[in-house]
Amino acid sequence: MRKILIVDDDDNIRVIFKKVLENAGYEVDTVSNGLVALEILENKQFDIYLLDLKMPEMDGLTLLEEIKKRGHEGIPIILTAYGDKESAITALKLGAYDFVEKPVSINDIRFAIQRALEKKILLEENVKLKEVEKLHKAVIEMLKSSNEEEFLKNFPRILIDSLSFESAMLYIYRPEEKTFFYPKFISEIENYIQYVRKNEFFTKDIYMLHKILPSEEVEGVVIVKSFFPFIDREIETFKLICKQGEILWKELISKRKLEEVLEKLKAYHLTALRTGRISVLGEISNTLIKEIESPLTNVEIGLSYFFNREDLTDLKETRRLQEQWKELKKVFDNFKQIISSIKPTRKKVNLGEIINMCYEILLPQFVESRVSFWREGIEDIEIDGYPGLIEQIFINLFINSLDVMKEGGRIEVKIDEEEEGLVKVEVRDTGPGIPEDIKNRIFEPFFTTKKEGTGMGLTLVKHAVEMHGGSLELESEEGVGTIFYITLPKKWEGY
Repeated sequence: MRKILIVDDDDNIRVIFKKVLENAGYEVDTVSNGLVALEILENKQFDIYLLDLKMPEMDGLTLLEEIKKRGHEGIPIILTAYGDKESAITALKLGAYDFVEKPVSINDIRFAIQRALEKKILLEENVKLKEVEKLHKAVIEMLKSSNEEEFLKNFPRILIDSLSFESAMLYIYRPEEKTFFYPKFISEIENYIQYVRKNEFFTKDIYMLHKILPSEEVEGVVIVKSFFPFIDREIETFKLICKQGEILWKELISKRKLEEVLEKLKAYHLTALRTGRISVLGEISNTLIKEIESPLTNVEIGLSYFFNREDLTDLKETRRLQEQWKELKKVFDNFKQIISSIKPTRKKVNLGEIINMCYEILLPQFVESRVSFWREGIEDIEIDGYPGLIEQIFINLFINSLDVMKEGGRIEVKIDEEEEGLVKVEVRDTGPGIPEDIKNRIFEPFFTTKKEGTGMGLTLVKHAVEMHGGSLELESEEGVGTIFYITLPKKWEGY
């Protein structure tokens, strides 16, 4: 339904025109002076303005100037007294579309409104084309970013170039604070950030904010500052650009993570070859492949948006992205083929002997770190398992403890047999403990707090225990130490 605002100090004109135009299917608001009209325009947009020239407090010409200055896009029609051609001509120069002389007939008003709406429709179609061009231009510019850091630096500038706002800023508040802006920092963000954290979108006066969530770990907000209050088309284009930016940012994050994953896996593969424990990699290869294939699939789905758009397929930026993607997938497929070809061997494993052997392998590190070792509980107990994999459970747990006890400490291992054919092993250290904020992340693939760590040790421990049908629990207190509780069945099905 088209909206019309009537601004006239004549009560009769307002009442009659409102009734006639509403009967004709329009939504009509009426006010008696220009100041009230401007207040309404702060919160509502109209397709047509019927403006009387002569009004108290603010006349029609002044109101017309303010409407144009503030960027309101309705079509103005001037109502002028008979013979006042000079004012009418001035109004046309200021941007009025037409004028109607008083006394006004209903037919004259209907005809003027009809012509004005035809012009409005043409302008709207033209605006839509321009908005599509702006979005297209923004996507092209975003695709030029070859990595995440480059995208973050460029995104505020792309918004300014596309929408001609005063300033734009990308504020990342999780996992750590980072700010990217162009051309100026928007300090007013502190006044509005709490609103957009609760909602996806928020606008106030000349500020507009949009939450952006490229991954589960990352949260941020895009804020723009305009010279004037926002109009509907600017809001919609801003939202679309933010969404496209979120999609591309998500793919750049996934691309970075996958590159890191593949590099770490290659490093782990080389380590396994050098130490003669290549069977370990084969025993856990299927699980590792699943860990990588999931984000790889997400990237492929996201990138398909850009690859399938006809207006983007011929761009060199899109072709470059496609080539990088194909190369990344090729590396993964080759690695998958290598590790999937390694076959594990399952047999009876003496748990006590394995633990003692792990201690002997790491004895130089125990001595160097001045860490003592103590074993208690059952000495001789067998379970079904993969020897190399069981070995890696305790090798990695011991290394994890040794790494945090460089100035001395103690590692204790206790083996107990529980009911229903279960074996429970406790590995306890007197290290500094695990901070509360990372406890739930230490088993994530490639999560590490060490500069030289691969982030694979505890992930392998968890997967190895689960592959044997067991469970792994953690108890840790800062300043006291950490205990890993491993429960393994003596006999199990699967794998």
